[in-house]
Amino acid sequence: MKSGNRIGRFCALVAMTIGAIAGAPTPPHRVYGNWHSGMIGGGGYLQQVHFCPTDADRLYMTSDVGGIFRSDDRGKTWRMLHGTMPPGGGAYEVRGLVVNPSDADHVVVACGSPWGAHRGIFVSRDGGKTWKNTLDAMFQGNGPTRGDGKILVSSPADPNLLIAAADEGVFRSEDFGETWTAVAGPKNLFPPSDLLFDRSNPNRVWLCVVGWEREKTRGLFISEDAGRTFTRLIDRSPSEMLQDPVDPSVLYGLIDSRPHRSRDLGKTWQPIDEALPKKAGARDDGTYAAMTSTSSGDVILAGHGGHFYVLDRSADTWRKIERGKVDEGAWWGRMRPGMYNHFGSALGYIAADPNDPAHWYFTDWYACYESLDAGKSWTLRIDGVEMTVIHTV
Repeated sequence: MKSGNRIGRFCALVAMTIGAIAGAPTPPHRVYGNWHSGMIGGGGYLQQVHFCPTDADRLYMTSDVGGIFRSDDRGKTWRMLHGTMPPGGGAYEVRGLVVNPSDADHVVVACGSPWGAHRGIFVSRDGGKTWKNTLDAMFQGNGPTRGDGKILVSSPADPNLLIAAADEGVFRSEDFGETWTAVAGPKNLFPPSDLLFDRSNPNRVWLCVVGWEREKTRGLFISEDAGRTFTRLIDRSPSEMLQDPVDPSVLYGLIDSRPHRSRDLGKTWQPIDEALPKKAGARDDGTYAAMTSTSSGDVILAGHGGHFYVLDRSADTWRKIERGKVDEGAWWGRMRPGMYNHFGSALGYIAADPNDPAHWYFTDWYACYESLDAGKSWTLRIDGVEMTVIHTV
């Protein structure tokens, strides 16, 4: 869905001393020993924002070439979490992240690159200061489905149970990522795009494999034994799926960048896009990239160009959220008349705060935005995020 610079292997840090920083001391979240992060405000794609159930102020965010970021002030500022991640390609191309629901410092990530030396599952128990590699498998953080759903998930019934979909196949952990077992099911996945646990049946898991290459496995797969085995359900898969927040028998999915619905656990899908703009250019309204649900029971559809819709259950149609103010400060990529506007131009993910149905984040090309009024207005939140590719110093 997104085209990216595969040369990028690590987050850029601009070498400068405290005295060289335009007059004022560097804020602490931008200081890394003797190195200080610059304020270029550019780079690759930001991917997923994760809330922490035990700490409302803590957020984690992943990227396709810049590694992992952490915020301790609800997204106002961010800090890179390279820690003891191995240097070089792969480790900074992050495809998945899951936070222990009882410990905000306990984090598991999935990363990798065909061109990088490092890949697999890494576990941190200290909020990202140190990392341990617990599985060697390929998770393409800068691959063609990096902006789709989640390929690393935990069971809502058993938080210690994790399922991970890698290029080689599916892996299962019963100790929150410390040890892994390859499970029976599809192999040679390229690329897996989403995993979803059925919240009403802890034994049911869906696996989406778009299958960009003909010789690779593709289709929508299902497990009825908590991820121990998977069988193919249908040949064509959504790129990502969502379970209805009110009725768990209803599924939503994005097929060819348009919303669809299934009422038979994924066996058949019907488009629900009659009231939406027709599909146009890749960055126009009509191309949809992400879905989520809120704690109040709304289903949210997010599209390129920064267009958002809510499913109106009474009319069974989508209602557009009319956008108001967008605050991007003095950022070079801000919306300006007559210029190329980056806002929503490569939207990849939308997240809703489980404790506040009006508090949303979406990630984008270079950017992450926050809304406190259910998508009516947005504020750019990338203070501390730098992903510019450096070739030499």
